[in-house]
Amino acid sequence: MKRKSAITLLLSAVMLISGCSFQGKQVYFTVGDGPDTVFRIDDLKCKEEEAKVYLANTYNLYGSLNDGVLWDMDITTDRILTNVKDLALENLSMVYAMNVYAEDEQITLSEKEEAAAERLAGEYYSTLSDKDKEYLGVNEEKLKGMYQRYLLAKKVYDKVISAVDDEVSEDEARIMRGYVIFCSEQKGAKAALKEIRNGEDVASVCRSRSEKDTEEVTFGRGTYDSAVEAVAFDLDNDQYSEVIEAAGGYYVVYCVEKYDKELSEENKLSIITTRKESMISDIINTQTSESYSGLNESKWNEMSPKPDDGVTTDQFFELAEGM
Repeated sequence: MKRKSAITLLLSAVMLISGCSFQGKQVYFTVGDGPDTVFRIDDLKCKEEEAKVYLANTYNLYGSLNDGVLWDMDITTDRILTNVKDLALENLSMVYAMNVYAEDEQITLSEKEEAAAERLAGEYYSTLSDKDKEYLGVNEEKLKGMYQRYLLAKKVYDKVISAVDDEVSEDEARIMRGYVIFCSEQKGAKAALKEIRNGEDVASVCRSRSEKDTEEVTFGRGTYDSAVEAVAFDLDNDQYSEVIEAAGGYYVVYCVEKYDKELSEENKLSIITTRKESMISDIINTQTSESYSGLNESKWNEMSPKPDDGVTTDQFFELAEGM
């Protein structure tokens, strides 16, 4: 379970914050921060050993998908390896950017969290094989710094997300089921409406008349043009609309079920998730770009997404999630 949580965190984190930028702090190609510096955001510099920790763990976690046989299959393409490398950099740059934001907002780790970072460093170091240690080039003190940055990033993320309003009205989340018949010409929509009024099977009318959706659909707010939705969401079960002119054509809507409870509950969660993503995006977009950031392109390009043979470490994220 913890392993799945670590994989989920790794993948979902970069869905919210992707790319090597945060709050306007763009990553430019540069040199001059030292041969072992992979990138910098503001005054924080990411060193090669930390990038290797993220790369190795990402590679091995990625490989644990599909029942752990991904890298044993003959599908190890350049595209997959590039995805691994991009995912590691995005996750790592997110952590550093969150740390810059924490400094700006004076958010720090508590004594308990500092102690947790030290404990995690010891626990993770104890899981490393000799080959792991040789490849990563880390010690417990360096790992402590990595976990401090990781936990601080998580604290900032949780703080930002906790401010998101999780109240969603039933009307906002409502998902209805029905038939949405679209015709590019008015006469087609009028013909469909006439057939429905005459008692013909709505599903058959939709299949024969609609130029877009030809089967029953489920939809919520924001799916169709506002003029269509204004009428559709006022219908009761088994009611149908008049011809609606909107979005370059003509619509007739038939309501099968005005409130699908199960899908509406799922949509509530989706709306809350969208709000969280929007909150993070707002932070990214509103931050000034006064601080200088840079990527050591030559260093990053020479780093392989695939660790040396025998390097199996994959618990860096898992341990932190187990707190």
